[in-house]
Amino acid sequence: MALSTLVLPRTSRGILALLGALLAAELSACAPPDAGQCDEDVGRFVVYTDDDQGLPAYAGQALVNRSCGTGAFCHSESASDRFGAPHGMDFDLSLAGDAESTERLRRDQAEVFRLQRHILRAVDAETMPPGAIGAEVESAGPIYRDLPDLHTPEGRETLRNWLACGAPVVERTSGDRPAGSEPVGAVVPARPSAPPGGCDPWLSECGGACIDTSSDPAHCGSCDNACDTSAFCASGACTSECPAGTTECNRACVNTDSDSANCGGCGVVCDSGSACSGGVCACDAGLVDCDGQCVDTQTSGSHCGGCGNACGAGSGCEAGTCVTCGESVSFAGDVQPIFEASCNGSMCHSGARPAANLDLAAGRSHGALVGVASSCGPTSLLVSAGQADQSYLVNKIRGVGMCRGQQMPIRASALPEATIATIEDWICGGARND
Repeated sequence: MALSTLVLPRTSRGILALLGALLAAELSACAPPDAGQCDEDVGRFVVYTDDDQGLPAYAGQALVNRSCGTGAFCHSESASDRFGAPHGMDFDLSLAGDAESTERLRRDQAEVFRLQRHILRAVDAETMPPGAIGAEVESAGPIYRDLPDLHTPEGRETLRNWLACGAPVVERTSGDRPAGSEPVGAVVPARPSAPPGGCDPWLSECGGACIDTSSDPAHCGSCDNACDTSAFCASGACTSECPAGTTECNRACVNTDSDSANCGGCGVVCDSGSACSGGVCACDAGLVDCDGQCVDTQTSGSHCGGCGNACGAGSGCEAGTCVTCGESVSFAGDVQPIFEASCNGSMCHSGARPAANLDLAAGRSHGALVGVASSCGPTSLLVSAGQADQSYLVNKIRGVGMCRGQQMPIRASALPEATIATIEDWICGGARND
């Protein structure tokens, strides 16, 4: 078809259908060169989903799964709208569970490997996944730590090498296969629990857990160095006696004058926002102890300007002074419709598997947001009632102060300022569920 005769559709659905048709046509054309040389170590590099489950996948497997094969679109076997992707051309490489999903993984892995050269050509031509709409679909799929973006040279090389190595897959997290099923791929345990945002700078990540290798006898000095059962770990070295000025706590030599996990004695843990000094938990600089909690009296709606000074309904705390919020905002009438229009499309923040495990569907969104920790850590709340400037939800929709990911919703432009102001006024007014 000549370009001069090609009529472009006006809707995103039409564009995706056209791209699917173009991909199908491209797959029937002459094949490009093969995937090239294989580096087995790179081809079998394991990444994990950035959530509480920590599900494993080889990096190339994760790229295909995230960009093409899971959810409700395109090359997923359960797709409700394929947008032109031919039926039977399925790339769902998610982990297997029962006999049916084991067969699905076997079938789709073979399909990916069979079409490897065509997939590479489509990715290089940027027709797969399909542009900005493809990025929106990707954002709703599983998010993996340490996985390059498919649209970068590193991501494309990761995909090429994985295909060159035979498109190996992680099959499941345990060796308990369904009776009668043959192995499809590797068995890799799920990632041990660790913060989605990674470890603090003074800790090391060992097998997915955040470890202080200066004092942990099981990882003393390095992740793979364990002390004998009769030895302690001090300053990253195994020793039979704790140095002067330190105390043995659970086979670790610690300074109880300054250790926030053993402040003044073994097992005495300082709360968030406080540190151990002289064997006593004290609030960090800029915070004030109010009834045993370290708070910022410049922004706290419950302790505005001083402990116990709570701002009333319809007001928030700015610079230690209670200020009136904007217009009164109803969550059900004003805020939830924003979520429905901008966040709750297929494979986004709704359905059986909401993106990032954040369900913004009516009836569930308020409980999923208010007082709930973000992926940045336990002290960063998605919505901190009365404090819009301390709410990570606001950061995400404004695209500022984000510890990971990108501005939401993923669109050509951000939400209108008036819409964002409505959400901020709701938070400022106490983030009530009304």
